[in-house]
Amino acid sequence: MDAEGLRRLGEDGLAELLRRRPDAADPAPDSLLALANHLQHPNSVVRALQRLDLPTIQVCEALAALGSEPSVKELARLLGVSPRDDDLQRCLSVLRAYGLLDEVAAQRHLSVVTDHGATVGRVRLVTTAALAWESPLDLGPPIGPYLAELTVSALAGILTALGRDRPSRKQDLIDAVVAALTDHDFVRQVVDEADEEVGALLHRISRTGEVVAPPMFAERQTPAQWAQQRGLLIPSDWYYNALVMPAEVMLALRDDEHHAPFQPVPPEVAHEPVDSERVTADAMASVGRLLRVVTASLDQAGVKPIPVLKSGHIGVRELRRIGKEHSADELEVHTALRLAGSLGIASVDERGVSPTADYDAWRAQQPAEQIASLLAIWWEVPVPPSRSIARRPELSVALFRQQLIRSAAPYGRVDLDSVIEHARWSAALAWPADEDGQDGSEHEAAAHACWQEAEFLGVVGAGAVSPIGHALLAGDDLTKVLAGVGETEHSVRLQSDLTAIVGGTPSAALRKLLDLAADPEASGTASTWRFSPASVRRAFDAGYTAEQLLAEIEAVAAGTLPQPLGYLIRDVGRTYGHIRAIKVACCLRSEDTALLAEVAADKRLRKLGLRLLAPTVLASPKPLKDTIAALRAAGFAPVAESADGEPVVERLTTHRSPPRRRVQLKRVDYAAVARQLLAGEDGEPELPQPSPTAEQIAPLVPQLSAPELVTLAFAIDDERPVMIEYRSQSGKRSRRVIEQLDLDGPVLHAWCRLRQDDRAFHLGRILSVSPVSEEEDD
Repeated sequence: MDAEGLRRLGEDGLAELLRRRPDAADPAPDSLLALANHLQHPNSVVRALQRLDLPTIQVCEALAALGSEPSVKELARLLGVSPRDDDLQRCLSVLRAYGLLDEVAAQRHLSVVTDHGATVGRVRLVTTAALAWESPLDLGPPIGPYLAELTVSALAGILTALGRDRPSRKQDLIDAVVAALTDHDFVRQVVDEADEEVGALLHRISRTGEVVAPPMFAERQTPAQWAQQRGLLIPSDWYYNALVMPAEVMLALRDDEHHAPFQPVPPEVAHEPVDSERVTADAMASVGRLLRVVTASLDQAGVKPIPVLKSGHIGVRELRRIGKEHSADELEVHTALRLAGSLGIASVDERGVSPTADYDAWRAQQPAEQIASLLAIWWEVPVPPSRSIARRPELSVALFRQQLIRSAAPYGRVDLDSVIEHARWSAALAWPADEDGQDGSEHEAAAHACWQEAEFLGVVGAGAVSPIGHALLAGDDLTKVLAGVGETEHSVRLQSDLTAIVGGTPSAALRKLLDLAADPEASGTASTWRFSPASVRRAFDAGYTAEQLLAEIEAVAAGTLPQPLGYLIRDVGRTYGHIRAIKVACCLRSEDTALLAEVAADKRLRKLGLRLLAPTVLASPKPLKDTIAALRAAGFAPVAESADGEPVVERLTTHRSPPRRRVQLKRVDYAAVARQLLAGEDGEPELPQPSPTAEQIAPLVPQLSAPELVTLAFAIDDERPVMIEYRSQSGKRSRRVIEQLDLDGPVLHAWCRLRQDDRAFHLGRILSVSPVSEEEDD
């Protein structure tokens, strides 16, 4: 579709096209011409094809197999349906809505005519969409590109051999040959009138698709030569090393009962009723657990970063340790931390994984906002959070998980295997087959991993898509759905066994106080801490007195302070600081001479080498830090002292890793982009004037876009390197950089960097061309 065709869509039609092809709207193109070029780029076309359901893909492949501009009647005959079949018409409408039907060709040839909502006449795929299949329907190549390479006399010879009239202009000759070979009754008549050996050969090739080697020296005309004279077999390459049957002839010779696959009815999703309240409750409990895993993990990582392997990833053992602390499994912890990384609130530095500076602002948000940001990242970011997701390049992870949830959304509790089959039907190219042609088991494993993630994130609850999942599908405000979920707790229940329990998500201030004065024990539906002499001493080291700590704990306690906890804090407070450590090498001093004598006699402190200098002074050859650590490990409560005799307050440090670039989720106003494009000029192509080389090769590369044609011609003229995607004679595709290009008819001789050798490339098999960047050129 060119700029003129895009303008004819109007604001609503253009906005709908952009909504279906979102990669074309972000960033917004400068002009309608720029949009038209983007829509025809192979990468954009592949993204569009990945969004189509199976029957629409099957119609697309059938159109690619028919080549040229087949009629809807021919398409319907190949698929075995009526031209006005509702399912066929729906698929054609979808292809048009995605901009995958070439409207320029449609108007030039009056191809697409709408009759009471039905598409009749002729249709044509955009070139890049037709090239998405190496051998559509396992047919041979279309005959059009071969005919374009022939001379007028050669084309006239084919028509003479077929017994058809010969026009004078070359294009008319090409059209006449195509018309003859797409007339199934005529082709069958020609083959039936040939001798038995010719008929047997051609019917066999039409079924098997085999390649025939032409005889170099023959005393009589062979069946292959007879067929080649009539265009029933054509050379597979410029060197005439083999003959193949064109797709048009294959279709004509196959039985009328042979139809291309067309499955318009989706597979059924096995499901059973489920209580909606149970679904909601299960989902809300899951998102609450998600929030606890993220906040608890990163709060602790702020004090002690999570160690990573040399590869920069968190090891399985560490993931299991974190999961055990927070009642989560390995996959759930990995998912939570990867989402936090994509959101920009966690990063990796030389110490390991820890929160970034953005984490503090995110931590201060309401729980509903925190959860909504994590879910939005999971829903739209193409990078798989789970290591179990398949890594094949053609797999769109975001589309993968979205289609899985969309397939399950209309039902209650679903059977996952049937959901996978429905999702495979709904987005056929997002579920590619393995190289052996069998459905990839890795993609089924990926689907199960996606579903497990969805359960952990509350998108699925009790086996059914939850209100959270429906909100994601509809693009609704998640904070409204999540209102009241995971509300922050500001109070703690204190037990007489010195434990502290917070039912829910503790506030940042509450968690900071408890992490300082107690040791965390468990994190799940409720979080638990336990007070001990060591943890209380840690609070005193941070500057608290016994009275201040008791006051802050009483302020957040739900009920009265248990006596055992009060006794513990006061007992530690009475002995805290009675020993003073001075940095000499170092010395310990205390007015309590009995206590110093006890320390000097303690067998656990023999490694310190303590000796009594005076009744109130002990000397240690160990550094101050090591001496204090040993005393605390032995159950004493020393305090470091500065040179002027003042106690040194040990502040609890919080580590923050450098900020990282956050994944930006944009909400594009497609209507606004459409209005802006329609208000501007269509744009002028920013291409140089076609060179003689470009005009020479243009008829030989109809599969290339105008920019690709100019790029290739420029590379030939200036001997510049260029990157091409190439399809070999066997059908294999490869990307390679070629240079020192030399044109010889339809063959391009060049040095191939991939093979490190001179190679010949047939222009008709070059699928795409792009300039070589400076990095690639180096």
